[in-house]
Amino acid sequence: MSLCRPEDTLEQCARRWRRALQRREKEARDLLLQQYGEVYRWMKGELVALLKEIQELEGEVSPWHLVRAQRYKALLAQIEAEMERLAGVAARETEKAQYDALQMAWEGAGEQLRAMGLDVSFFGFPHEAFQEMVGLLANGTPLAEHFARTVTPEAMQQLRQALLAGLAAGWSPSQVARYAAQKGVGLSLARAMTIARTEMLRAYREGTRRRYAKAGIREWIWLSARDRRTCPACLALHGKRFKVDEPQRGHPNCRCTMVPAIPGVDYGIESGEAWLRRQPLEVQEAILGKRGAEWFREGVVKLDDFLAFRDSERWGGMYVTRSQKDILARLWKNRETLLEQDRIVPVETIPDAILRRIGVQIEGNRTVVLTAKRRLHYLERHPEVAKWEALFPKVIRKPDEVHRNRKDPQIFNFYKRIDAEHYLRLTVVVQEKAARFKHSIITVRIARLREVHRSREAGLKIWP
Repeated sequence: MSLCRPEDTLEQCARRWRRALQRREKEARDLLLQQYGEVYRWMKGELVALLKEIQELEGEVSPWHLVRAQRYKALLAQIEAEMERLAGVAARETEKAQYDALQMAWEGAGEQLRAMGLDVSFFGFPHEAFQEMVGLLANGTPLAEHFARTVTPEAMQQLRQALLAGLAAGWSPSQVARYAAQKGVGLSLARAMTIARTEMLRAYREGTRRRYAKAGIREWIWLSARDRRTCPACLALHGKRFKVDEPQRGHPNCRCTMVPAIPGVDYGIESGEAWLRRQPLEVQEAILGKRGAEWFREGVVKLDDFLAFRDSERWGGMYVTRSQKDILARLWKNRETLLEQDRIVPVETIPDAILRRIGVQIEGNRTVVLTAKRRLHYLERHPEVAKWEALFPKVIRKPDEVHRNRKDPQIFNFYKRIDAEHYLRLTVVVQEKAARFKHSIITVRIARLREVHRSREAGLKIWP
């Protein structure tokens, strides 16, 4: 099967095969939706009948009446059997999808390699080697075993809890049945579809990588989908090169793929950061969130700052998106190195309640930053402050008090008590509106208790 056109770049060729894989993925998804939908409708009908039967016999339906009913226990056993059957269907369909993905990967990689002028006709499809990958999660657990030991028990627990919660809330039998069926079948279906998609895509990526290795390729290039649904981690990895013996470690539901690379050859693949900087504001915000996009546009963070690597017991090692809270903490921890590179370092965001009290714009106007010049300023004049730098984010996030400056309406002092007689004081110049320049720390020092008292007495305290 040939999908690529003679005029295609490697990136375009990879995307054609990725779209073909998406069509196979949709087939698996549709089959699971059909199977789980049939069980959902059956389960809802059985639960409604049971609850109405109890209502007729007891005059009411409560959690106590339900758990005493013999038919309830029998129905739970029936439901569990159906859920186990569904788990088997999901595991088998995932295995089929994995194998189909491996075959597509082998053909797609071969077409890319031929476009590079390499003869790969003597490489046959490695059925035995690839068969070892089919039916397993990334951590080596058999698919069927994972469904039986994890997905089905979790779904049954959700269903039982939903039944009892709905009854305790006084819902009607039909409402309770619908809610419980949605919880039980919904969780199982969601997990099944995530596993099927993730393992199919993993098989495709791994099959592609192995064919590159067979052909003597030493490196591969990470390609993301590069659209508004792409996560920051995948976009940060776009265009980066990896050794051919390193798997493509995408997160669950990752849509990324790869193309072969030759050392020293530039394929013109634009970096994820460069692509994102060309996108309109709404695309940047869809990918990074409003606050993340604001930091990115102003140069406070780079796209790589959103990238993290985590180990998962279920999915193995994978690249994921770092939370904004983690980004701030990490950047502040590495502040000395970053400031030496003349980067602006974000410290923390001012709480909305304090910004309202100050009387400035809130949206897009929360971040407090520190520059190398201002850090040098306070360390030269107040070197004792150095040991308190780790506390700066907390002073901004949870100050004990905030006072306005006596002379300049744009300057505010953030105080945090550090012992019985002293406060740590961060002096911040606050911007009235969101702009290129952020709220900035201009100096830091240790303040005595009496200074804070005098400032209060002068009516300068604005928070709390």
